[in-house]
Parts: sequence; structure tokens; C-alpha cells
Amino acid sequence: MKILKLLLAVAVFTTFISCDKDDEKNPGSGTSVTGKWRLTELEYGGTNTSSQQDLYPHSTFTGTGFSIDFFMNFDENPNLYTSNGSYGIHLVTSIAGFPDMESNETMDGFANNGTWEITGSQIVMNSAIGGLQTGEIIELTASSLIIGVNDENIVDGGAITVTQTVSGTYTFIKE
Repeated sequence: MKILKLLLAVAVFTTFISCDKDDEKNPGSGTSVTGKWRLTELEYGGTNTSSQQDLYPHSTFTGTGFSIDFFMNFDENPNLYTSNGSYGIHLVTSIAGFPDMESNETMDGFANNGTWEITGSQIVMNSAIGGLQTGEIIELTASSLIIGVNDENIVDGGAITVTQTVSGTYTFIKE
């Protein structure tokens, strides 16, 4: 569960945007991402599969944010970002078809920083914690930013390999 929480935290805070060069499909063309943004909504879902299904069966999960007090700040010249704050996740997990398990997880005091770049509708962020991550800017206006995330993480534990896929939407408003 700790690996799942870490992977989800990394996905939430460092994963953003996928591309299309067509201006019609380039949300926010001419709008800047610079400034301070407050996370208002967080929803994601995904799966975990392993190379040893008899020991670690297939699972699915969904997460919904609550008690969100999390901010991201994007600066230009140089393009640096910082993020900090806390939020809760209502996590629902189903393992091998057994009834759903529900829990509330709290992510307190999370802070991260790194560089960012936008090309078309892609935002690429690079940090020491999450490495190079991309996401799709679904919407970018003067007051709102919605980022779609699709990520796959592979953890090789030697005797077992776990693959986690995560898709989510993160909604911010400009402060």
C-alpha cells in the first residue's frame, strides 16, 4: 500500500499533458500557465497487475480528492515550478473481484519543485521526485487549468514485476 501511495503522489504532483499541434485542439493557446494555481478537484483510476497473479492478483482502484489544500506555482525565465500542500484521497480498491475496500488516505506536507515546458497541449515537468512526466492540458483559461494524466509505472522487484496504470483529471483555479 505504501508503494501505491507513493506512486499516486508522484502521479498527482508531477504528471501533466499530451499533445496536438492543431490550434483548435490546443487549449489555452495564447494563455499563460504562469502564476499560482489551487487544486480544487482530483479524480483518478487505474489497475495493478503482476507477473505472479497467484501471489498478487489483479486489482483496480479509484481515488477522489477531499479536504484539498494544495497549490502549484509556475514561474517563467527560468521555467520553474513549486508545489506544496495537502489533500485527502478517498480510495476504493477491488482485488481479484472481492468486494471493494475503501479507505481515506491523507497526503500531508507534500512539496516538490522542478522545471516545466509547454509544447502545444503538452506540459512536461521534470523533478527529482517524479523524473520526467507529461500530461494533457484539457483546458487552460485565465482562471482555470484542467490536466489529464495517463501514466504507467513498472516496479521490478526481481521475482515479481508489478505494472500500474493510472488515468486522472486534476482541476485547478488561478489564485
